Amino acid sequence: MPDKKITKRLLHNGMDLENWLCKQVEKTGTVEGVYSGFEIIVNDETAFPWAKVIRGLLQSHQEVWLRERNGNLVITTKI
Repeated sequence: MPDKKITKRLLHNGMDLENWLCKQVEKTGTVEGVYSGFEIIVNDETAFPWAKVIRGLLQSHQEVWLRERNGNLVITTKI
């Protein structure tokens, strides 16, 4: 179970980072809090806001990894 206390403290321009990510990703993927970061599963590679999401994560001091799982691209992050 992710530690929501940790992920809720992460901010992007004053907004809770998890909420910010959900707002950016909308229907193009899913966002889950995991440990001290996030797992974002990309469902629509063409419409996904790649630059905005990656830049936001990096500006929020997240380390970012990209991999493929079950045919979907998955972005995994941690502080």
